[in-house]
Amino acid sequence: MLARINPMIYRARSRIQPGTKGWDKALLAVILPAMVAIMPVAALALFFGMAPALGSFWALVPAMLASVLLVLRTSWEDRLLQAELSGYAGYARRVRWRLLPGLW
Repeated sequence: MLARINPMIYRARSRIQPGTKGWDKALLAVILPAMVAIMPVAALALFFGMAPALGSFWALVPAMLASVLLVLRTSWEDRLLQAELSGYAGYARRVRWRLLPGLW
């Protein structure tokens, strides 16, 4: 939303500026990956959280299956995009993490 309302402020706030203090860079190095991790971690937690929430540990079996299939689908989709989408290979080299920041 900020990018639409005030693109200049958005560009200035979306990258580290000259003179940024070391402590701020260190905090950003932790905050930004944590923010990116929210969605994939939440998706996997909903898979595994539903079983105990419903009082069924047997439901962990399909939750595990759904998690494995999600990772498999992500891997296959990434290969497809690299093969068929112009410019995606360059993007994939710049953005290394596909599902879990710092891991894969």
